[in-house]
Amino acid sequence: MEISINLNKRGSINEAIKKLKAYRKELNDKLEKLIETLANDGVIVARSWLGAAQGDSSRAEIGLDFDNEGYIHRAIINLSGQDALFVEFGAGYYYNASDPPHASEFGYGVGTYPGQKYAFQRGWYYYDESGELVYSHGTEGTYPLYHASENMRNNLIVKALDVFRS
Repeated sequence: MEISINLNKRGSINEAIKKLKAYRKELNDKLEKLIETLANDGVIVARSWLGAAQGDSSRAEIGLDFDNEGYIHRAIINLSGQDALFVEFGAGYYYNASDPPHASEFGYGVGTYPGQKYAFQRGWYYYDESGELVYSHGTEGTYPLYHASENMRNNLIVKALDVFRS
């Protein structure tokens, strides 16, 4: 968009102000579209990795929240549910031979579950909500949020060019 001001013409400044406000709204709309596009792509990636997890943990889901406060736009992809950390970081050695990416930065990793007493290389036992002793191989850490963030980071420039050139 080009904004020109003719100082010889009455009302030119007011016309330039109108054009600048329209341009600000156009930029804001495009920013909102970029955030929405990246977030929706991230959710697709996260859900595919969530669905790929092997093991005993199935109580987790991917959510997406948008937050628009004035001209501040945010999209938050979240992994929630009882098994969220197991799916993101893995649980047990059976499916997880090594620590997940960046897990140690958050104090997580294979074999780091607090109070772990009945664990061994092929699985472990725990008491479920009803008091039953359960044997588990654990859960494969498929890192759905990690993969979603990598996807968004890797596609940011391409998506921004698509949105801002349209």
